[in-house]
Amino acid sequence: MTTAPISIVIPVFNRAHLIGRTLDSIVAQTIPPERVIIVDNNSTDDLTAVIDDYKRRQLPFELDLLTEEKQGASAARNRGLRAVSTPYLLFFDSDDVMRSDHIETVWSAFTREPDADLVCFRRLVRLPSGGERLSHLPGADAVSTHLIHSCFATQAVAMSLDLARRSGLWDESLTGWDDLEYGLRLALNSLHMVVRDKVLVDVYYTEGSLTGDNYMEKRGVWENALDCVESDLMRSAHRWKDQWLRWVIYRRVILAAHYAREANPASSDAGRFPEESVRSLPPLHRAVLRTVYAWTRRGLRGAHLFYAAINR
Repeated sequence: MTTAPISIVIPVFNRAHLIGRTLDSIVAQTIPPERVIIVDNNSTDDLTAVIDDYKRRQLPFELDLLTEEKQGASAARNRGLRAVSTPYLLFFDSDDVMRSDHIETVWSAFTREPDADLVCFRRLVRLPSGGERLSHLPGADAVSTHLIHSCFATQAVAMSLDLARRSGLWDESLTGWDDLEYGLRLALNSLHMVVRDKVLVDVYYTEGSLTGDNYMEKRGVWENALDCVESDLMRSAHRWKDQWLRWVIYRRVILAAHYAREANPASSDAGRFPEESVRSLPPLHRAVLRTVYAWTRRGLRGAHLFYAAINR
């Protein structure tokens, strides 16, 4: 069977009971990838036995199991990335499912536009409640869209190996919103991006994988990611840099509103409006961000529309 010169890197930690569903979806691809790299990140379940069972089958791709002792998805992804030798790759998660035309669609995009180094597509997020949420595609200003909606999240992009090398490794200091930061670097370094308005991935959120009302549980993690995003943008020489940095401030306001919605304001200062972050902005921006804060604190969605009207 003809394969596409694409590697899939999948970090795994104690997902032996789910990785089979993910691998089955890759086996079922209309055009299979050349290689699948599983990176075991200190699993204590029977992951090795599950992978060995798949290796005994007649698979349409090469299947490798690597190990990474440093804990964290970013460290595991970096271990897999270093092992990639194909000209194209994508990262995936061990509990999600590829639709059968995923690799064919990605490979078609790369072959039709040989200069392309980044292909973006949609994910359908399936919530524990039974609801669904369709991911956003990058707009004309791809960086702004990503800073608002994380449209270059792990399961929503495929890239050339050259772009991955230009963008650098995943930041192993980040334990949350790591794909917000990595996706930003992909967008900043991409020379030719292709967007496909098609759902290629089903993302299965569990209660444990949803941030939902649990921002406070990882307080500091989100701020660390936003600090790194801000640093990435500060190093950029792009003429829209100031506009993008204001979207980082917007994210800080949104985060503070989530804290306020979850916490007892009398017992924590985490949910206070971030006066220091907005101090440098024009008065109109500060006023609109106060509206954004109040809107989000009430649990309402779509706050970005308020700020998009003036952050141009």
